[in-house]
Amino acid sequence: MFIREDLRTYAYVSDLMVHPGFRRQGIAQALMLEAERLAIQRGMRRITVGVLAGNDPAEQLYRHVGYAPYSIKLTKELSP
Repeated sequence: MFIREDLRTYAYVSDLMVHPGFRRQGIAQALMLEAERLAIQRGMRRITVGVLAGNDPAEQLYRHVGYAPYSIKLTKELSP
């Protein structure tokens, strides 16, 4: 496998959503911190979160709580 052994096991946040009426109140940040706490409790040494390109508020939140770019995934829509 191409991934170093110490990087193979990690926690992953796939979807984080806060109802529009409750945004900008620190809820997403609290949820991410809780996800980190749970990951640490389970022995994880790394946590990853996906954010779609163009979702600037989410990217700003993740960077604010210490996340940094790790990989770039490119996609292309195909026509039949």
